[in-house]
Amino acid sequence: MLLSNLQRFKLITSLSPIIITLLLCFSHIVNAAPHQASHKMNQHAPIGVMGDHMHMKGEWMFSYRRMTMTMEDNIQGSDSISNANILNLTNPSYRVIPSKMTTTMDMFGAMYAPSEKVTLMLMVNYLDKEMQSTTYNMMDSSFKGNFSTHVSGLGDTKLSALYSLHKGSENHFHLNLGISIPTGDIDKTDEILMPMSMMGQNLVNKRLPYPMQLGSGTYDLEPGITYNGQSDWLKWGGQIKGVFRLSDNDEGYTLGDQVTASSWASYRVNPWLATAVRL
Repeated sequence: MLLSNLQRFKLITSLSPIIITLLLCFSHIVNAAPHQASHKMNQHAPIGVMGDHMHMKGEWMFSYRRMTMTMEDNIQGSDSISNANILNLTNPSYRVIPSKMTTTMDMFGAMYAPSEKVTLMLMVNYLDKEMQSTTYNMMDSSFKGNFSTHVSGLGDTKLSALYSLHKGSENHFHLNLGISIPTGDIDKTDEILMPMSMMGQNLVNKRLPYPMQLGSGTYDLEPGITYNGQSDWLKWGGQIKGVFRLSDNDEGYTLGDQVTASSWASYRVNPWLATAVRL
């Protein structure tokens, strides 16, 4: 199956922005009056950016985010490829072809600042994944049937420390120093409709492909740097973060390293409403 593209999110033709966000914040503030005045609706980056802001000493924040992502169809390189053309491929040949994958992620976060220079962050997520696929007969490539596979469970756990490099009245830089702990399973199985019957059985319980697993199986370093700028009504910023795998996992493979960049801007319409855009 052409799943390496799925793994790298190159199969995304529909990234549903169905992000239902419930953000619960509780703050224990040593010096309440001056700090309360600094809370504004646009003081944080858009909700998809992690580790974008720091907290004052003694402040806590708890968050819950829900995100759904859908990927459809297949590509070869940068071009779309039909099932008929996939069946004509050789070395290797493919008879089980994915058509759609949906991932729902529930993310639970906590942040605490033990000092003005350091904010600690914990992120735990629960994943629910479903992939729809089509199976063709091995000998003549005729249509055999459709099937779906499903997994759910805890994903990898993220621990981070945000360290302030510069904090001015309008500009702020901080380092993101994170590690990913492999708490997500990488050996999930489900019933797959096989191109050839095995011992008279068409549905066989098999290990699912990489994108359907719940974690990386490796300890990963996640360094980054974040910039925030602000004026009375405007806020802007940018972030560069990486994911670097430290070794192979117990199954003998490792996912690829990643480097991502984000930028954003927001405008505070009034004390309780803000708009934002992110690239």
